Amino acid sequence: MRKEMDSALLLKLPKWAQEYIRTVEMQRDAAKQSLSYHTDNQTVSKIFIDDLVCTEKTPQHHRFYIQGRQVTFQVGEREIYCLLREDEECLDISCGFKTLLIEPRASNTLRIVGNSNGNRR
Repeated sequence: MRKEMDSALLLKLPKWAQEYIRTVEMQRDAAKQSLSYHTDNQTVSKIFIDDLVCTEKTPQHHRFYIQGRQVTFQVGEREIYCLLREDEECLDISCGFKTLLIEPRASNTLRIVGNSNGNRR
């Protein structure tokens, strides 16, 4: 892999060449980011999203993988954080400094309905 251009050498080039190199480097960085995003969505991980994506004829099931351990959900004005703790085989769910009200549901399901003072927002 090529070493980054020395800034002293870059300054010796004409202005048009300096701008061209900066433009090409920005395009390279954008291409790397796009490739990483695509690769991350295809690399199997323990966190993923299942979604129906509309194609030409019928919706198709697609799985998009997330490389990381935490997912954040925007619920109303709150952010709810879900952290996968692989060492303990559990999920930690929190809402920053606010307290969550959790409502047990049927069939091993729970619903996060709001903060502890009963507000649903």
